[in-house]
Amino acid sequence: MVRHAKGVLDTSAVLRLGELSEGDLPDEAVITTVTLAELTVGPLVTDDLATRAARQAQLQNAETNDGDPLPFDTAAAQAFGHVASGLRAGGR
Repeated sequence: MVRHAKGVLDTSAVLRLGELSEGDLPDEAVITTVTLAELTVGPLVTDDLATRAARQAQLQNAETNDGDPLPFDTAAAQAFGHVASGLRAGGR
């Protein structure tokens, strides 16, 4: 496995941080504002208090420990639309 000095963690990687070893992660990890937005949804879409608390903790950790997220610009928004549409067409 090649280890990189800097890399972007997507939402699924952020959610699995406790399962990943240090060798699975770049030396310096950053997130995007898309990931921050997705993490913000998590606590809001569950009625289970324990799940909500865990998701809120993940969000707060990302907000305080991952530095400034990379911006979500027009190109990113357009790409997201295509990905989301493809996922929906695939039944997800």
